[in-house]
Amino acid sequence: MHRASSLKTAFLALSALAAVQPLLRAQGADAPGGPTYMLPPFIVQSVTWRYAHPPGFEVLSRWSDTKTEIFASAALAAGEMFDRVLPPEFQAKLSVPAVYILVPDSGNDGLSAPLMAQLLAHAGTGAAPGQRPKVGFLPNLMLWDADSLAVFLVQPGRSIDLTRVVYSDERVRLSLERRVPALPRWFIDGFCDLYQGMQFSRGAAETGTAAWMSQGQMAALVRDPDFPRQLLPLAEIFADPTTSPNETKDHAVLRLAETSLFIRWALDGQDHPRRVALWKLVSDAATGPVTEDHFAELFGEDYAWALNDLSDYLPWALTHSLPLSPVMAPADSDIKLRDATPAEVGRIEGDWERLEMDRVGIQFPELKPKYRDHAQDTFNLAYQDNKTDPGLLGAMGLFELECGKPALADPLLRKAVAGHVVRPRVYYELVRLLFNELTNGQPGASQARLSPIQAATLLMLLDEGRAQSPPLPEEYGLYYQIALATSAKPTPAVMQACREGVRLFPGDPAVIYDAAITLADGGDLSAAYDVVKTGLSINSDPQLHTRLAGLQGKLESALQSENAAPAGN
Repeated sequence: MHRASSLKTAFLALSALAAVQPLLRAQGADAPGGPTYMLPPFIVQSVTWRYAHPPGFEVLSRWSDTKTEIFASAALAAGEMFDRVLPPEFQAKLSVPAVYILVPDSGNDGLSAPLMAQLLAHAGTGAAPGQRPKVGFLPNLMLWDADSLAVFLVQPGRSIDLTRVVYSDERVRLSLERRVPALPRWFIDGFCDLYQGMQFSRGAAETGTAAWMSQGQMAALVRDPDFPRQLLPLAEIFADPTTSPNETKDHAVLRLAETSLFIRWALDGQDHPRRVALWKLVSDAATGPVTEDHFAELFGEDYAWALNDLSDYLPWALTHSLPLSPVMAPADSDIKLRDATPAEVGRIEGDWERLEMDRVGIQFPELKPKYRDHAQDTFNLAYQDNKTDPGLLGAMGLFELECGKPALADPLLRKAVAGHVVRPRVYYELVRLLFNELTNGQPGASQARLSPIQAATLLMLLDEGRAQSPPLPEEYGLYYQIALATSAKPTPAVMQACREGVRLFPGDPAVIYDAAITLADGGDLSAAYDVVKTGLSINSDPQLHTRLAGLQGKLESALQSENAAPAGN
């Protein structure tokens, strides 16, 4: 099945609504002279940066060394605490370290707000005749790509909860939603709702008191634990909410509140067996629907008894906060700060500006060239000093791709991969470019278009990228395309990659279809048939459902013929 040639399209579609529009729209009431727009900041160039690389993240800082070390130590402690609240196996894994860019609260000394306002006024972005919109720059912002995450922070003028800064509500949801295999939607929504009320202090985490449908209902339940309350059957809680498009607002609010309550109830008690049962339930639900029999096996009671326990638990939860992790000693950290190299500045700052460029372009395309030019200047400055750093070259290659210049991206990506860059998307994009070049951009043609050596080279590059995290569904589509473009049967390694794709992305119709075709071409008809059955059970796209059903019929006939063949044939 042919999929989109660029990861950028899918990435932007997923992140645009959540990450862009709430940040760029007017904040609060319009200013008297016109609306105010909050934009991602320009970072001042040609300044000295300090750099640190503690376990799991990088820091590029213009804060004082003392404040930078305090932040980095707090970020380490926040990570340790969050891992106690949500086990790491349920978080998205990134081989590329997270990045924190720390700038002082010294005004927009390098920013061109008046120029931005002129551009917005010229474009007529909502201002009344004669009004000139005003522009502000966001002090704190998180942006992400398919395989990376970066956070921009202005130095706060007062003491703040750094755990909430490092693990914001948005970042926690992103980590849950990007986990592979995908977590069940009920758990993502319920945990995020629970997380919003969590409190962190002195090295400990707790949930805070529970919330319910309304202040009136909460007060009544606190006064009288037997006050009537409505709860949904647990089968509805564990169902995919997207299968109920006509769900009312009140039903959705109740479902979310009850899901959050269920997770709190299951977590109650540090060594309670329910906590172990919850994590096992979530892990199993990532590969298939929750059943009452399996629930009873894990929790020791069926849905009816568990719902009764949940009802009894509600009044207590409204007045009690649940400790989730014991008080921890400060993280043992030895933050080593030094001057950042030009390559580090160019890679981190330029990649951040690449992300800004795309975000701004979604809502204000007339401003995108300014951000693009700024990123280009940042990359050029670093490249003049270091033309071999794999991380810098990879970031530059992705930038050129998103500027619509694949010919410029190609040599940069090749050099980055030759330097064994840690960046899964770089490997995918390079293989995609090479595949299109070798096949003349004709996916799906019947004749063989790749020699064995060409196919082996592309597969080797894909394997190297696939060894890094996160896995990308588009990678598995390329395994299918490469197999389709060769005259030989798919190799055992390619078929294993397809099986892995199905395991990691059981809800991705394209991965399912591509894997079934490849497995069938490789001679594993039974495995292909099982994959098609999985696809038919989860896919709601009518066109693909028809194709899968047709493939299922062909596989059934082939299996019948295979079983009817005399032994030894």
